[in-house]
Formats: sequence, structure tokens, C-alpha cells
Amino acid sequence: MIIKHRDMPIHIKKLQCIAKRMSDFHPKKQLVDEELYKQIAGFKGEQSTDYYISYLDPPPLVLHNLRLKNGTFIFQIDTVLIYHKAIIILEIKNMIGTLELRSSYEQVIKTLNNETKAQKSFHTQVNMQKDNLERWIKREFKLKIPIIPLIIMSNPRTILKAESVELLKNVHPSSAIPFVVNDELAALSSKKYSLTQIRALANLMVASHEELDVDWFKRFDFSVSSLIKGISCPSCEQFTVKRRSTKCYCTNCSCEGFHIIEQAIEEAFMLLGEGIGNKELRKFLGDFSKQSITRIAIKANLQKTGVTKGTKYYRKNKILE
Repeated sequence: MIIKHRDMPIHIKKLQCIAKRMSDFHPKKQLVDEELYKQIAGFKGEQSTDYYISYLDPPPLVLHNLRLKNGTFIFQIDTVLIYHKAIIILEIKNMIGTLELRSSYEQVIKTLNNETKAQKSFHTQVNMQKDNLERWIKREFKLKIPIIPLIIMSNPRTILKAESVELLKNVHPSSAIPFVVNDELAALSSKKYSLTQIRALANLMVASHEELDVDWFKRFDFSVSSLIKGISCPSCEQFTVKRRSTKCYCTNCSCEGFHIIEQAIEEAFMLLGEGIGNKELRKFLGDFSKQSITRIAIKANLQKTGVTKGTKYYRKNKILE
């Protein structure tokens, strides 16, 4: 049973929006495109494991993309599988090239196109996740339950090497998930908790989840003002949208409807944040009067504070958070 679905994370949607609104001549275009490619590849790698997770029998409580706060430290887990007698966490890697796992200096050496790079050990990463989750559950739920960390390689083309067989003990291809999980559970003789208890734990995890929000402008050192303004078509993604009053239509693919404006407004909130002034929104959307923005805000069911120049718009329910 999926308790928390694997939705496209907000920080990736935000980066997609930025990439779309960058001109081909923007000085940071290549860096942003490369980062977006990496982020999308990681997300698709996680998605590809869901097929094998669906084969688990009995089915666990499943939580995807969970991000919790343990004191001042925030940790993220790709997938959490909660059973009556254990929790299994999956750290999913979607990588190409040759990977060599080394115990010395806790490293993974990646070789691709004759270029070699070192990165942090997968085992170190997943063991830290396990440790943080154990502490979080002990503090927030007062429950002692075994936690089993697994490293899942989602790309079948990855070539994996290791200094010792021991380093491959909990590293598996995604296709092996149903078999590995069943073997791990069969080896346990620990106490079983009730469905009510584990469901309450899963619900608490979801309620405690903190969405990651990356400041891409700060990371790549450029301003939102350098992006293309206006409304792009949700269908063809071209900035070929014309409008009649509050209605829009695309001259490139004939897509039409108010949802075109609604998407542009959502992009404005992603890039500018909550509490957008009338003038800011007009500048972002392009070629709208104050009255038009007011009508659009009402139709889009935006919340509003202030009057005249002090007017600020918020997405529904965001003003209360």
C-alpha cells in the first residue's frame, strides 16, 4: 500500500521551469541543463524501481522520497518499506559507467568516457540514513524496530566492481528487490507490530516530511530577471501564447483555455515565491493590465492580502502556513 507517492519533487519542477525560460545564449544555460539532466535521470531511476516494488508479497506500507528532520540535521530516503517486523530502506542509484566500491577511504570510483571521479561511499550514505531513521523513530514514536538498508542499482548497464565480496552484500539490481526483501524478512525473528502501529508510524512520517526547496538562482549565481518573461504553452512549451481577456491560445499548436494562464501563475509562484504583487505578476506574465490581473486572480482562486499597491497574491491555503 503506497502511503506517500513518488511525485516529481518541487525542486526539479522549479529547475525545469528555469531551464525553459532561459535563452540559448544565457551564460548559465549549459550548467542548468546539465543539472536538470542529472536530476531527471535520478528521479527516473527511482521511478523504474516502482515496478519491482509492486511485486512485493505481502505488500508493505510504501513511502517514497521521504525527508525528515533529526534535530538540526535533515536526511532523505528514496523509498521506505514498512513491514510488521522491520523497515527496509532503499537507496536508489541510477548511474552509467563503471563503479568500483572501495573500503579504503570509503569511496566509490566512477569511470565514464575515460574520466575517473571519486564520490562518497554508498554504504556510508545508507548507514547514515539508517542511523538517523532509528533515532527519529525512537524520539518521535518510541518504537524499536529493525531497519535494513539496501543499495539498489536501477540502471542495468552499470558495471559494478568491488575490492571485496563483502562490499556487495547489500547492493542489488532493482530486479532483485522482491527476492532480496523476502530473504531479509525471512531471516528475522523479531517482534511483530500491529497494522495499527505501523500505519500510525507511516502517517507520522508523512506528516513530518519536509519538502526540499533548492535556491537554484543562488546556486548558479544569476537572477530571475534574466529569464524569459511571458506565458508558455503547456502543450508545446513555446512562448507563442496570445490572449483575449482572461483566455489564452497558442498560435503554434492551437492549445487554448484558462489552464494556460494557471500554469504560468504556478511558475511565477515557483520562481518568485508566495506573496506576489500585482505589478510583479504583470511583469512576469507580460502585457497585462492591473484590472486583468485582478480578474485572473479571482478566476484562479488566489488568496489576496492588502489593497492597491500593497496587494499580495498567494496560492490557495499558502497564506495560512
